[in-house]
Amino acid sequence: MPRRRLLAALLAVASMAAVASAAPITPTDGPVTASRDHAAQPDADAFDALAALLDRGGLAAATPDQARDHLARLRRLLPPGDPRRDLRYRYLACGAERSDARSTIALATRGIADARTLEDTHAQVRFLYCRAGARASVAPPDQTLGDWEAGLAMARANRDWRLVADGLVGRGHMRSLAGEHARALNDFLTAQQLYRTTGHDALARENALNLGIAYRRMGDLEEARTQVRLALDEATQRDDWGTRFNALLQLGYLYEDLDQLAHAQATYEQALNLAPRGQARSPAGAARLALGGVLIARDQHATALETLDQAERELAGTTDTGRSGLLRMRRGQALAGLGRQDEALREYEAAERLMEQQDNDRYLAMLLPARAEALEASGQTDRALAEYRRFIQLEGKLLGDSARQRAMAMRHRFDARRRELDTQRLLADTALKRQELDALVQARRWQWLALALGVVLVLVLSVRLLRQLSRTRRLRSLATTDALTGVANRRAIDQAGSAMFATASTGDIALSVLMLDIDHFKQINDVHGHLAGDEVLRRVAAACQGALRKDDRLGRFGGEEFIAVLPCTAVTPATQVAERLRLAVQAIDLDDIAAGLQVTASVGVATRRRDDADFATLVDRADQALYRAKAGGRNRVERDGLPG
Repeated sequence: MPRRRLLAALLAVASMAAVASAAPITPTDGPVTASRDHAAQPDADAFDALAALLDRGGLAAATPDQARDHLARLRRLLPPGDPRRDLRYRYLACGAERSDARSTIALATRGIADARTLEDTHAQVRFLYCRAGARASVAPPDQTLGDWEAGLAMARANRDWRLVADGLVGRGHMRSLAGEHARALNDFLTAQQLYRTTGHDALARENALNLGIAYRRMGDLEEARTQVRLALDEATQRDDWGTRFNALLQLGYLYEDLDQLAHAQATYEQALNLAPRGQARSPAGAARLALGGVLIARDQHATALETLDQAERELAGTTDTGRSGLLRMRRGQALAGLGRQDEALREYEAAERLMEQQDNDRYLAMLLPARAEALEASGQTDRALAEYRRFIQLEGKLLGDSARQRAMAMRHRFDARRRELDTQRLLADTALKRQELDALVQARRWQWLALALGVVLVLVLSVRLLRQLSRTRRLRSLATTDALTGVANRRAIDQAGSAMFATASTGDIALSVLMLDIDHFKQINDVHGHLAGDEVLRRVAAACQGALRKDDRLGRFGGEEFIAVLPCTAVTPATQVAERLRLAVQAIDLDDIAAGLQVTASVGVATRRRDDADFATLVDRADQALYRAKAGGRNRVERDGLPG
């Protein structure tokens, strides 16, 4: 599953690039009706009306043929000798004709220079966004951020909030490609708030697809499905084929993450039927690329290879090295499934060369285990072992990065929600003051006094009630939460564990307990001080919380010991979770506390037996396994030796 999520991240970008122009795609309030009025004459008013419609997203909602018709008609309506309207036509057309990325970059660069000469800030921003979008397909994400940042700065200075929101969406995509999913999610949430504040509700609804992509990459599949469904419904109502196509691909990736391969295949086929055919760099190629992955997962390797060959023809001429590398890797997997290991290894080598140009560890993590399996099948066990080792090291790094990203995302979501509540409070206060003013004008003195006293009384009582509720919640939280780490305290985890143990015993369901102890923690306190030790405990708790699953419970057992209760989990998956916790702790970056400081943890695993009397018995066996892990050299996982 981790490799499938990483693969879905790459496919998301590939599909977006396949259906979008190099310029940022902005939503529209409705589709633009295709026109073939070849007799149109230059007309400034007609040009402005059509340009405004296309500027609201008509090009994004149109099919490629419709987009060409719209731009051709706009060109005929352009008055001669009108440099500002000429600029407007050029930034609308920038990248929309699916020209290659380098040509689009050159066109956008000339547009920036011309817009600067005419002091047209809006056009400069649009050309900067266009160039950034084109560069994204031929360069690593960090090399495109400069244009996004420059465009955002100019849009903010010009107080063009719609354009600020568009830039945040583009920058968010680049941050997500660079693995900064939490910062990307913050960009999308801020753009969402700007769209709603400025009255662009349709754009806010379409931005739900970006939020869905971000949530999926963060592992929040339920929230991702909600947002993708919202975007799909909106695109279907507005007949926006591009957004609908991308939403279907994202829904297919979600089905793959949930291991519902039949649903994923049906969804990809639905997207394929929607995509235009018969053109280079066709969106159909992106859909077939995704479909080929599902066919491989369902062991339909011959059909997958045929599908990928057709995808390669439809994606001919692409300059997107990430997508080209993905295609080579998929072909290698299909060939390996057919027993053609030598051909598969050649495809894998080509894939690695293409993926290294993107300098992204996530892509390499998809390739290494596939190539290791092919090497092992061809008898090259030493090389296969080396590939597996590279993958294990890379996986540990990615797990640590994932934990940090999830923590940052939670903080960003909290900040966004707080800003939204502050805005609502200010609006509510304004409305209340307006009502009070109307009452002052219309009511008599004694009526006003009675009303004012009533309002004051209600406010006082409301404040007192809210304070009481807040105090109650705070006391309840203090009673069940460890003040230092923020996870459950010993009393709370004992209560939760006992309840889970009773449920597991009644239904004869598996239940496992992990006991985790930080190795040599006393030395950290002795050498670096107790404040440093407290910070280490907080980070270890956050790393463990990020590595656990949705229904697992984490608590601090005392000192440097933590306990995790894993419902419906037998010994083998529990051991895998324990190993994930150990790697997450080992990956924690503590250089800001003390240079070279690193912590490891030992973990004991125990699974419920029918003769266990209570939860404490299960905890005791996990503690004994932890003791053996300590005695065996630390930084390791030991499980209870008795049969579960």
